[in-house]
Amino acid sequence: MKDDSIRKLLGFPQEEISMLLGVTRSQLAMYEIGQRDLPLDAKKKLTTILSHLQSTKEDSKVKKQFLASEKQKTQQWLEKQRLEIEYKKQLLARKKENIENKRAACFTALEVVAFLETQPSNASTPLLEGMKEKIHRTLEKHSLQQLESLRMEEEYFKVLGGRSL
Repeated sequence: MKDDSIRKLLGFPQEEISMLLGVTRSQLAMYEIGQRDLPLDAKKKLTTILSHLQSTKEDSKVKKQFLASEKQKTQQWLEKQRLEIEYKKQLLARKKENIENKRAACFTALEVVAFLETQPSNASTPLLEGMKEKIHRTLEKHSLQQLESLRMEEEYFKVLGGRSL
């Protein structure tokens, strides 16, 4: 046999094939390059193995069982991924809603503070300044940039979840 076609046909490395056939690795290597013949017992084993492979190549029970098992594991993995994506989408929606609610409350509070500052009795009291500062810190913490980032993540998971996993 020329080149490493025995290795390709059987799917084993040279060492394992030589052990299966009961010959040394060097005998097999020399057989592969055409410099030596295999012992009769080894040739019979090789012929038997190759003929079996030829007859069961397309409809192998072992292959079908393995592929069925592999497909089932893949389906389970995909279902797990789908559930994780769904969980992340729900978590993002809650975070986004929380930020939107806090921002709305802050803007309402800013309106109240602005109104109170226009009143002659409350103009520029330290209490109003403190309230304004607290509102601004809250708005910085729950910024529009953070909200947009969550929206982008949500879009990403919608696209990912929309794929047929």
